[in-house]
Amino acid sequence: ELDSLKTNFFTNISHEFRTPLTLILNPIENILTDQNDSAIRNDLLLVQRNGQRLLELTNQLLDLSKLEAGKLKLAVSEHELSEFLKICIASFDSLAASKKIKFKTDLKNAPKSAYFDHDNLQKILNNLLSNAFKFTPEGGEVVLEVKQENTIMHISVRDSGTGISAKEQEKIFDRFYQNDHNQAGGSGIGLTLTKELVLLHNGTISLDSTVDVGSSFKFSI
Repeated sequence: ELDSLKTNFFTNISHEFRTPLTLILNPIENILTDQNDSAIRNDLLLVQRNGQRLLELTNQLLDLSKLEAGKLKLAVSEHELSEFLKICIASFDSLAASKKIKFKTDLKNAPKSAYFDHDNLQKILNNLLSNAFKFTPEGGEVVLEVKQENTIMHISVRDSGTGISAKEQEKIFDRFYQNDHNQAGGSGIGLTLTKELVLLHNGTISLDSTVDVGSSFKFSI
């Protein structure tokens, strides 16, 4: 009941947040187009990144409420996988460099094309990669692996981060759950939404983790 109340509250407030956030981001994009001063551009890019992050979190809450109401539908079609993955990977390259984390990819056994919902698979990968970088210390490693097995696509995101205890792994996909040692912040809905979106693809998701060694999230569709 408490989770339901929280979801309803955040859904209502998310609708209020989304419009002003969009009105903030659109002018910034216009200003960036004509801005040549590097110092001002860097400040604007920082504002833009954080504004986009806020909008992303807002949309996650709305997606979660749509899923619960059975109103979120997939728009599945065939996509060229390499181009899709290239865009997903590129968006984390600068974060990896700034945190001095090795970001590796293993795509040699990935299918050339696949059937999936482009936007929602991107949300799944963004959530898993964001978490991996969030909990991996400087000098650590994050690995994205994609491979095909018959008609199944397997994707894993591994990190050398703080890891998750066996007790906490039982609750990690629960709505609003955050472990007691979470110093990195977060909303506690990212992994819930990730799991629901994987299930919507008729897929499966699992976690293998060891404290102080790292975590590996694997999903198959």
